[in-house]
Amino acid sequence: MFLEDFNSYTPSGTDINGGSGGSGFSGNWSGSGGILSDSSVVYGGAFSAKATSAGLGGNSYERPLTTALSGSGILVYGALRRDSSSSGELRVNLRTASGDNDAVTIKMNASGQIVIGSSSPVVVGTYAINSWYAFRLTIDTGGSGSYTAAISADPFGTSGTWGTESASKAFQNAGSLGFLLLDFGSSAGTGVTNYWDEIGTTSPFTSAPVFTPRRALMGVGL
Repeated sequence: MFLEDFNSYTPSGTDINGGSGGSGFSGNWSGSGGILSDSSVVYGGAFSAKATSAGLGGNSYERPLTTALSGSGILVYGALRRDSSSSGELRVNLRTASGDNDAVTIKMNASGQIVIGSSSPVVVGTYAINSWYAFRLTIDTGGSGSYTAAISADPFGTSGTWGTESASKAFQNAGSLGFLLLDFGSSAGTGVTNYWDEIGTTSPFTSAPVFTPRRALMGVGL
């Protein structure tokens, strides 16, 4: 279990390199190039993480998990946003606990698509600029590893719903997952502002209320 909500990196504009916020991590963020906390555009809570791509190149920020993710039915969530759909990529990557290699990737690409995988990516859906999109990864680390994804444009903290589950994608490298990495995929693009928020094993949505008939609440048999 882990969650990075970026809410402890104050004031707004703080580089998250060296940051130790969130929970479920065994080390701090390590990276360079300007992923900063931001309070002006958020999905949940008071802060998100923000990077404007000018000069960022292939820089990445990485953090180790306290407990590697292993097994089937693993759910990892997060939210992404960009202010352009025509340049660069925005990525979240889960990497293998052994070897620290790319395994599970979701990204917003330069064609207005949200995709999983790097080689022959699977399209999950499309995105509009300046809008948050939550994602849910359903992961099985068994064998060579596989995962699917679904996305939602519903607000944080609502009883939101997920879109259609994508086709399955194989891990780029097999194994349990021990590192979280934020970066720009194949390219940061030019002059694009990217945002990440609420990345972890906690759903951004509340559970839908369970309907209980009034007679049952009163102890009256149905």
